[in-house]
Amino acid sequence: MFKKKRSETGVSVVAMLRPRAGNFCYSDAEISMMRRDLEAYQSVGIKAFVFGCLTEIGELNKTQIKELMHEIDAEFTFHMAFDELKTDKKIAIDWLAENGFTRILTHGGAGHLPPEEVIPVWREYIQYANHRITILPGGGITSENWHEVAQKTGATELHGTKIV
Repeated sequence: MFKKKRSETGVSVVAMLRPRAGNFCYSDAEISMMRRDLEAYQSVGIKAFVFGCLTEIGELNKTQIKELMHEIDAEFTFHMAFDELKTDKKIAIDWLAENGFTRILTHGGAGHLPPEEVIPVWREYIQYANHRITILPGGGITSENWHEVAQKTGATELHGTKIV
């Protein structure tokens, strides 16, 4: 049924791989569950995924990331786990761009900050990424402010729950 509806509408679907709420530090069992979910989504034609894996000390969990992406022909977006990194965000942008991600979804800071307060952060990330990876601003973006956010940041894509 999903395949039929997707082909009828032409809507592209991005599936989130997240076995639970909370932090982005996952056990081996949770990574296995995420991998099974990814393969199940692929079997019904989904070709784009969003996820993020961090270590207990707030670094990219490169081992888990590579395990999830291994031999998978898909498009990957790094989740808002990016905002919880304790390490240099620019180094993370470099690594994610070099290791198969096409986007980074980010609040640009703490999730409760309004977009107007993080526009400079989004702009800095977008300029630094320099088209190697898309920085996808998200959080508080609505039908009323999306144009301003896009204009002031240079973003070519936006993520929001109240944009349409």
